[in-house]
Amino acid sequence: MNTTQILLTITLIALASEGAFAEASYKQLDKSSSGRDWIRLTYEISEKVSKEDLEGFVKKVNPDYSAKYGKAVVFFMLPGMLKDNGCWARADLKTKMVTIFGTTAEQEAGFLARKINADKIAGKWMDDQTEGHLVVIYSQGGKAYVGRLFPGNPQIVERELTRIEPKNEMRFKLADGEDVYVITKNGDLEIHDSAGLVASLPKATGKSTKAAKPVTAPASKPK
Repeated sequence: MNTTQILLTITLIALASEGAFAEASYKQLDKSSSGRDWIRLTYEISEKVSKEDLEGFVKKVNPDYSAKYGKAVVFFMLPGMLKDNGCWARADLKTKMVTIFGTTAEQEAGFLARKINADKIAGKWMDDQTEGHLVVIYSQGGKAYVGRLFPGNPQIVERELTRIEPKNEMRFKLADGEDVYVITKNGDLEIHDSAGLVASLPKATGKSTKAAKPVTAPASKPK
C-alpha cells in the first residue's frame, strides 16, 4: 500500500466515524383507514434508497395490516413532499410489491449530466411526486424559461417565464399561464397556482443511493 492509498484509507475511516456516511432513516407521518376496506401507512425517508431497501422495510411491517384490511399500502415520501399530492414510492403489503414513481438517485445523476442549451441556469430541481422528472429554470436569448426533462425523452419541454415583483427575489410567472415559480433562500423551488402552493421541490444533487437503516416497523396491532 503506497502513501496515497494509506491517506485515502485514513480519510475514509475518519469520515465514517464522523457520520459522513449516515444511513437513511424512516419516519412514520400518518396512518389512515376506512373500516376494513383499506389502510394506508405513510413514511418519510431521509433520502432516496434502492428498491431492495424498500422491499426489506415492507417485510418488517406488521402482517396484521394485510390480513385485516382488503387493501393495505405504504406510501414513501421524500423530505419536503406535500401530503395528499402523490408519493415517491408505494408498496402493496399483500403482494410485497414496491413501485417507485419518482426517480432513483442514479436517474437523477443522469438528468444532471444532460446538456441544456442555455445562457445561464438559475437552478435544477427534482419533481418526484408525480412523474419523476427534472425541472430547470434558465435564460436563453434574453428570455427566461422553465424546462422539464422526462426519462426517455431527449427533448426538453419548455415554457416561457416572466420575472415578477419583488425584483430582489427569484420569482417568475408563466408567460401564458397563472403558475408562479419561486426560488427560495435555501434553493428549493416552490410552485404556486391560483389555489396556493402545489409543489415544493428540492435541489437536484445526484446524491448516491445509500442503504437504509434497519427499522422497526409498527408493532402494535391495528385497531
